[in-house]
Amino acid sequence: MNNLQGTAPAPITVAVLLPCYNEGLSIRKVVEDFRRMLPEAKIYVYDNRSTDNTTQEARAAGAQDRTENWPGKGNVVRRMFLMIDIGVKLMVKGNFSGLVFYMTRWLRIVPALATGLH
Repeated sequence: MNNLQGTAPAPITVAVLLPCYNEGLSIRKVVEDFRRMLPEAKIYVYDNRSTDNTTQEARAAGAQDRTENWPGKGNVVRRMFLMIDIGVKLMVKGNFSGLVFYMTRWLRIVPALATGLH
């Protein structure tokens, strides 16, 4: 049976990608918000040579931490998209806050859009 005949769509996998530079003050809350709203998502924090506690805060919140030693957001973004092989990639700034709820609601409709179900 296919989706037009009533079979549920296959679950999609989501990766939340958080490029960071000195986001130690905010990254824990951002990771915790995404973990609460998207418990099935894999959350990756890519630290770009921070001089603060970004990596420690991300790890304490349950994110998988990665490091990009070449400076610049372009290098971090390139590395994230090359290294993470997951269905849907949601890239959000590491100091992003307040709109996690809306982002996660949008992600919940992606399978329906992808399969034509409403």
